[in-house]
Amino acid sequence: MTRIVSLLPNNDVQYETKANTTVRFLFLNFRYQFKGSEIWNNDKVISLQGECLDDGTKHQVRLNAFTLIHNRHETELAAPPWTTGGCHPPPGEGTYLTLDPDTGAFRKTRFSKGHQDIFLLAGESIRGNLWETDLPGNVRFLFDDNGKLLRQSWKEQGRHVEIRLCSSRAN
Repeated sequence: MTRIVSLLPNNDVQYETKANTTVRFLFLNFRYQFKGSEIWNNDKVISLQGECLDDGTKHQVRLNAFTLIHNRHETELAAPPWTTGGCHPPPGEGTYLTLDPDTGAFRKTRFSKGHQDIFLLAGESIRGNLWETDLPGNVRFLFDDNGKLLRQSWKEQGRHVEIRLCSSRAN
């Protein structure tokens, strides 16, 4: 997975994410592709677009202000959701509306701040705050003190899956 974070001229922050993977096990193949973009302002997502191919199932997700479009079905939202792509830490402990940019799944999710953890990036130790959720697969996020996602993990099909920050540089 590759994520590029850019500061836009109007001070919005854009997160562009791409992933492409194939897992082969015996005679089974699983393919996952994702391309998405989120724009955040003042700790709120203001727009999102994602295209995902999840083992043969296609998803298209769009969010503009308070309108969510998932595979051509439109839903008006009362407030912007927190996105489970991990572009930004949750606003605090509690229950929030969340949106999965891969699948368009929209639900209430409980967040609780766990312990602090140390993350090693290019030989440097970085302190992070662990956020636990009640999302399917026991999804957890580790953010540094500046809100940068260091690690995201979950269980899927009986296996532990983890995404880790490998490098960081200014754009």
